[in-house]
Amino acid sequence: MKKEHHYFIGGKIQPYQLSVGAVVLNGNGEVLCHHFSGIQGSLDIYSLMRQTVEPGKSLEEMIAFGLKKEFGVRAKIEGFLGSIVGQFTNWEQAAIEKTTVYFLCEYEGEIENSPGRGDDLEGVKSAIEWIKLDDLIVKM
Repeated sequence: MKKEHHYFIGGKIQPYQLSVGAVVLNGNGEVLCHHFSGIQGSLDIYSLMRQTVEPGKSLEEMIAFGLKKEFGVRAKIEGFLGSIVGQFTNWEQAAIEKTTVYFLCEYEGEIENSPGRGDDLEGVKSAIEWIKLDDLIVKM
């Protein structure tokens, strides 16, 4: 029986993870972010869209999928911004090297009936928000 590999997910066999991220701007100079509040009582976290790349999918497809899933929006890719490389320990206690490739995107509109628009989980509230770039840099 052939063993399935998840080349971009990160596990003991393949300790790497590849993700894409999007910095979505609107015409008012604001960035779309996911705001989590009430973490451990009072902590706020602001997050850009990130999505693990699935085997056989292009970076563009994964950006579109992540924006729909997490934010409920469509955006046009304008250009490459750069990459961030870090490490984390996964559920198998494997040390995973994670690379996230970020793209600048122009907001095109909301997707009707999309599941992504924020939700509340175990006392943590979450919302999708537009924030001025300078304000977001301070908050992040």
